[in-house]
Amino acid sequence: MQSEPATQRRRISGGKTTTQSAEILPQLVRADAIAARTPWTRKHIYDLASRRQIPHHRFPDGSIAFDPIKVRAWIDEHEVAA
Repeated sequence: MQSEPATQRRRISGGKTTTQSAEILPQLVRADAIAARTPWTRKHIYDLASRRQIPHHRFPDGSIAFDPIKVRAWIDEHEVAA
């Protein structure tokens, strides 16, 4: 049985409240996960990120993570029609 995502109430300007999903952060993965689902190597994925050719997040400690939904959209944008 799949449960509904948790929601939280948040006060916004004017004293109103809004309900938003607790799942506000994207599911981020490492290059290994992208490499496992594409024909590219982990090194190639890091090269694409260093050239800012693939969407990614770079954190203050230097680590890189990818949002698989954005990577999928990026791949779809580069499809060449037959």
